[in-house]
Amino acid sequence: MEKLNQKYSWKQIAAWVLTIGLPIMILMIPENEYLNGQMKIYLAISIGAIITFVFENINMTAVSVLLPFLYIIFAKVPAPSALGAWLSPIPWFMLGGMLLAAVLERIGLLKRIAYKIVLSLGATYKGIIWGMGIAGLILYLFLPGNTVVPMAALAYGVCKALGLTQGKASAGITLSAGVAAIVPHFFIYNSDFATIEGLITGLTGPLNVSYIQYIFENLAAVPMYFLLLYLITVIFKPEVTLNSKKYFENEYQKMGSMSQDEKKAIGVCLILLILVLTTNIHHVSAMYCFTIVPIMLYFPFVNVAEPDDFKRINYPLLLFVAACLSIGNSATGVGMGELLEKIFTPIVQGQSIMTVFLGTYVGATLMNFLMTPMAIMAAFSMPLTQIFMVIGVEPTAFVYFFIHSLSAIVLPYEVALWLIFYSFGMISMRDFTKYMIVISVVDFVWVFAIMLPYWKLVGCLML
Repeated sequence: MEKLNQKYSWKQIAAWVLTIGLPIMILMIPENEYLNGQMKIYLAISIGAIITFVFENINMTAVSVLLPFLYIIFAKVPAPSALGAWLSPIPWFMLGGMLLAAVLERIGLLKRIAYKIVLSLGATYKGIIWGMGIAGLILYLFLPGNTVVPMAALAYGVCKALGLTQGKASAGITLSAGVAAIVPHFFIYNSDFATIEGLITGLTGPLNVSYIQYIFENLAAVPMYFLLLYLITVIFKPEVTLNSKKYFENEYQKMGSMSQDEKKAIGVCLILLILVLTTNIHHVSAMYCFTIVPIMLYFPFVNVAEPDDFKRINYPLLLFVAACLSIGNSATGVGMGELLEKIFTPIVQGQSIMTVFLGTYVGATLMNFLMTPMAIMAAFSMPLTQIFMVIGVEPTAFVYFFIHSLSAIVLPYEVALWLIFYSFGMISMRDFTKYMIVISVVDFVWVFAIMLPYWKLVGCLML
């Protein structure tokens, strides 16, 4: 009864008006040479779902489960297309990475690596910043996209142990952990790339980018990573001199000698790294490697993983990614590729390539205020890919560029990964916003001054 009597805010009412109203408006558009009945139903379902992802007026996981079946029943999309995400390696790649991260965090290996690196750099304030950066980079090689929670918890633990309250020092430590957990996606293969690839594969076919190829074609972004860490030491100078060597030595000693489980886990990680670095030899996709190798932690004679490790995986995120991929797969099934080509070819004719790049970057930055990066990917990956292909840009280069575009944010709510770091309370909104503006400006300049020429130099920019 209480739920029936609850009052809705204007924001909630507006969200429901858009959720219901926009799909109805699409269904009312007369059929024409561009838009047939099946396409209208597909667009109505897709836009309704994306609006719920933006406003969260319906549980995201519930919508994620429902979406492919709406396509099958109402838009007459073939089931293999609508449910094809689960036949692709992308959700399984994420599952394997999440499992590996859960195990390594539980057995303490992630902390041991971070403590050791910080100690080797002197454990001063700058040592912590650079230690976080190097530790995060190493961990990201094995756990692409799955180091956010461990790095955020580590940074918070360090701040509390040093008696830091919200200030410049705590901001610097927290932000360095954030950079270490998030920014490597610019040059290390990750789930964002795999997700966008899955959304556009109906237009482009498989991109077949290997782990090594991804690093090579984005190598020019590595110096930017270290520049962002250096800027933290310049912008967020601590109020007092910090020397945390004793703390890290005590924490490291409390961990004792490396356990058998940790040694076995290192062995499994080395096997994984070797496999993903040699995909050009054995021709097994890096995504398959990230899916299969972590399961070895359950094998006899290894036996490091526990049943509860699977329970710690973020399954709603997997369902959400699969739903977003279903949007792309179903679009192919109803012929949206041909429609987009008809619409966008006249629009981009006569426009310079740089104008299209600039418009996309600015547009994605503005959309981040209203939509999550995943929702932007789901809504715009296919039409933008079509635009870039029309002007002769390689789909792979577009995906690299789009990942940069989606990373330009100002406020913590815009991206859930950065929100996790902000939510620990060790950084003020002012300091967070200041540094996000710095990252956005640096990345914008870096993309247009360095990355685009580099992609052209290595031959992955133009068709």
